[in-house]
Amino acid sequence: MISRFGLWTVAAVLAGAAVSAGTALYMSVPAKFRVAVGPEQSEDAKILTALSQQLRRDRAAIRLDIRVMPSIEAAKKAFEEGQADIAVMRSDLAPPRDAHAVVIMRKVAALLVVPGNSSIDKVGQLGAKKIGILKQRIDNTALLKTVLRASGVPDSDMTPVMLEPGGVTAAFKEGLIDVLFLVGVPTGPVVSEAVTAVWQVAEKAPDFLEIEDAGALAERDPAYEALEIVRGLFGGIPPQPTEAFNTVSVTYRLMARSSLNEVSIGELTKLIFQMRARLAETVPSAVQIAAPDTEKDARQPVHVGAAAYLDGEQKTFFERYGDFFYIGVMAVSLIGSGLAAAATRLRQNQHEDLRSVFDRLIEMQKTARETASRAELDAIEQEIDELVEEAATQAMEGEIGARRLTALGVLAQQARAAIVERRRDLPREAPMAAPGETAAPRIESAA
Repeated sequence: MISRFGLWTVAAVLAGAAVSAGTALYMSVPAKFRVAVGPEQSEDAKILTALSQQLRRDRAAIRLDIRVMPSIEAAKKAFEEGQADIAVMRSDLAPPRDAHAVVIMRKVAALLVVPGNSSIDKVGQLGAKKIGILKQRIDNTALLKTVLRASGVPDSDMTPVMLEPGGVTAAFKEGLIDVLFLVGVPTGPVVSEAVTAVWQVAEKAPDFLEIEDAGALAERDPAYEALEIVRGLFGGIPPQPTEAFNTVSVTYRLMARSSLNEVSIGELTKLIFQMRARLAETVPSAVQIAAPDTEKDARQPVHVGAAAYLDGEQKTFFERYGDFFYIGVMAVSLIGSGLAAAATRLRQNQHEDLRSVFDRLIEMQKTARETASRAELDAIEQEIDELVEEAATQAMEGEIGARRLTALGVLAQQARAAIVERRRDLPREAPMAAPGETAAPRIESAA
């Protein structure tokens, strides 16, 4: 049979195993994030959908619940209303304060393009001009106004004309517009197709208007960055542009709530960069994914988990949980010491209890030899039976060793022998007379 201490030990071990198993199970459950992105056919939606599928196939520690929204503005709203943990946002749409960058999905440039035969060569000449705004998945009118104001052109002088991508060439030829404004990745298809369309207006390479105060604008507002478009970046023959120029850019960023777990966001960042090449096989624009600025004086905040990975400071498993293991070892040690102390105390108590039983049996021997009452002898015998029965139960539970049990049996036997001997010496008590009868008189023998 297992002793009580043994049962306690087994219970403690099982409890520790349960805690360990629960901890392991908790740590093995993938972290799941709700991600808002829009619109449906945007490059960002395609990339994140492909990323979610890849994470699931690889059984990674991160899962993404992609929630496609009608627009990028709707994705931002979903984040603000708590319907998403992560969202793709554009830097010039004033991200919420608790939204911190994870990665840059892409950087897009604001471009002002005129036909090669145009007399316009500066942004400052655009007052009272008709500016065509290419219809895209986001309305870039506000960005155009910002660019014009930075160059000293009042909003009231702007005449915007919304254009479908296929109507650029005709709009110039029909005099509907004087300049085209578009926003896109410099090496992407949107810019390439627009440049080709403007080229066809005069059968001559188009010109690009430099935003000379792009640096000042970026200094004033962290939503914007100054960007140099190098010669030949747009390709073509001859390479376009023919000369480098400066403009303004904005970024599409994967933004996470600042309160999200540092380790999980760091893991997500790592997986995005590890899978970037594979994602580009199905969504080529994934190659544009880049790291945000993690410097301490960066003007746009980066999630601490992403920064830890990007700066090479991401902690290993044991670095993250080493303290817990140390505390666990200490706790187990303390529990073990406590159990040992409890066991020692329990054994001491058992020994003290058993000693009191031995003393009581010795005392009962003396009492039995000196008593003058058969009733008292009966009571002593009853107590001996109870002590022996209790000792037998403890022996079955492993709480009393064989040697002590033998000693107890010897003392009990001696106490019973004392009772038998004393009964023999005591005169028998006269039987009680039945009701209505008198006791027979005692007859003394003649002397």
